[in-house]
Amino acid sequence: VDGMFSFFNQEQVQMTVELPDFFLPGPLIYSQTTDSIILSNTSFEIEAYRYSTLNALAGKDKKLLPDWVCNIGEQAFHIVFHQNKNTWKNDVVVVGDQTVFILNETSGKIWYQKWLDFGPSCIKIYHNEKGSEIYTADWRDTSSFLNGDADSAGFSFILGSFSNYLMIYKDVQLVWTAKTPEPPIFVDI
Repeated sequence: VDGMFSFFNQEQVQMTVELPDFFLPGPLIYSQTTDSIILSNTSFEIEAYRYSTLNALAGKDKKLLPDWVCNIGEQAFHIVFHQNKNTWKNDVVVVGDQTVFILNETSGKIWYQKWLDFGPSCIKIYHNEKGSEIYTADWRDTSSFLNGDADSAGFSFILGSFSNYLMIYKDVQLVWTAKTPEPPIFVDI
């Protein structure tokens, strides 16, 4: 059983495209810079499909192939797009069962991941000013970060957990935690 994308223009169906290995619906986002739809599939992978490719294959019996595939090895629950103003790159942030992944938007390569010891329920990403609020330590060369060769996220994020916590990270460092009466399912600033 395959999934299907249906694109609408106002109330009219513009096109429909079948997706291989897409049994259950999951998170998806649209990337304006690459004109791609980025989604998770049931094989624990993140895939990107260019809109032009979907449009060209709509209604045809040709096999649809993604522009890139990244195997994250766990179910994705959230996919968030972030324009990183420190590295001037666009990031695709994927929150899985136990890990936060940051992927390159154009190639799908994992350039950072953080293992979590809790089940995340929601995420909100916000921007750090260039050179500020970046986690510094003796072992870490922040000049490579400012040159775009980051070894970490380079932005801050808030994670909610199913164990009733909100956690704020500055770059890669946990800086604040608060207990909530219920598991947070959405957070915004």
